[in-house]
Amino acid sequence: MMWPSQNARRMWATVATFAAFLGGFLAYLNVEPVAVLFQGQHLQNLFRDVFPPRLAVLWERSGLWWSVVETLAMAFAGTTLGLAFALPAGLAGAANTTPHGGLRAAVRFQLSLERALSSFFILMVLLIAFGLGPFAATVTLALGTLGGFGKLFAESLERVEAAPAEALAALGASRSQQICFAVLPQAAPALITGSLYAFDINLRAAIALGIFGAGGLGAELLLAYNTLRYHDVLALALVSLVLVTAVERVSDFLRQRI
Repeated sequence: MMWPSQNARRMWATVATFAAFLGGFLAYLNVEPVAVLFQGQHLQNLFRDVFPPRLAVLWERSGLWWSVVETLAMAFAGTTLGLAFALPAGLAGAANTTPHGGLRAAVRFQLSLERALSSFFILMVLLIAFGLGPFAATVTLALGTLGGFGKLFAESLERVEAAPAEALAALGASRSQQICFAVLPQAAPALITGSLYAFDINLRAAIALGIFGAGGLGAELLLAYNTLRYHDVLALALVSLVLVTAVERVSDFLRQRI
């Protein structure tokens, strides 16, 4: 009789542990996936309330497309501002671009702290400080981008080959020259693709934050939901889907070219 190898036993033990944790969490949360199959009446009511989408809302509401532009503006501005601070933070947090261990540790800790804070918590604080509107959402997106992509940029900078920088150092180049002409050119593709990915994420986040008082397309969705215009909700959800998909396609095209 052939016994399973050690790797196979380890894999099955991992799967069993994962399944046990998943089952325990589902039971704790009172989640019953099978029960959904027997709730057909609720699903029928949902489909009746939202289908068909009332596409007339797209031209009846003159301010709708300004809300779409506002959402794009929040995502673009938040991404740009966040990345403008994320690159210096990445340079300060990467071991091969800053010789100061204390500074590197402090920057890494700050980035970890920003990632630990929920975007909705930050938005809530900023809405109290600055009031309703897109400004609070833009700052929230910028802070989220700084925390997440500052760490990503630092890791991308640390993965570059050391030989080009060492060759420049042997020729008498300063540390800033080594970074500009050896480190950054190697990391540029990862930095650019990361920036495009950040915009993809922030566009979705801008729609979600709009529901909580930041304006834009999310505010239109909330208004339609609160006034029980569920057919309009589906139409606006389709607009969100088309917008996010179009931006994803453009971003994928640019990443492939890079």
